[in-house]
Amino acid sequence: EMAVFFEALIKKVIIPADFEGKINEKTFWAAKTITEIIVEEGNPNYSSYDGMLFSKDMTELLTAEGKSGKVVIPSGVKSLKGIEGYNNLGPFEDCNNITDIEIPDSVEYINDRTFRACKSLKEVHIPVNAEFVRGYLGVSGAFYWCDSLESITVDSGNDKCGFVVDSGAVFNKDKTKLLYVPPKAKNISILRK
Repeated sequence: EMAVFFEALIKKVIIPADFEGKINEKTFWAAKTITEIIVEEGNPNYSSYDGMLFSKDMTELLTAEGKSGKVVIPSGVKSLKGIEGYNNLGPFEDCNNITDIEIPDSVEYINDRTFRACKSLKEVHIPVNAEFVRGYLGVSGAFYWCDSLESITVDSGNDKCGFVVDSGAVFNKDKTKLLYVPPKAKNISILRK
């Protein structure tokens, strides 16, 4: 297993219909110039939409490598899984130029590294059905190196998320532990009288 596109100056990757191999987490690691991934119709394992890589049935977002600006995840996607491997890299991990991610209500699973090192991301909204799967670093690890992050919100009907946001700060469910404060958050209120 190696980083196939490591530091290559490639902009577009086309995965042919007859490619039956498996893409692992190292395939696109450090491939900073890729802006688009296209899967040819008929591929048995993968599909693509708007330059992003998905599972064949479009229910799992695997990577949005190279995306910038606002990203809209299509409705019907259930998992922001990322590409499996030792680290289970998040689908937006190291996407330095994404400013906004629109996550549909169909999403039920968010990898604990989904947003990691999205240096331009300003806001994240966790939808109503999403369970936020926390790894050993917890919430702070999921948003590690999100240097521009101003706010995280959770849909008011979501009771599976694993954390709550109150006055801009992220707490565990019963609000006994402060988990994370977005780096660019404004008007944070943690202590109450």
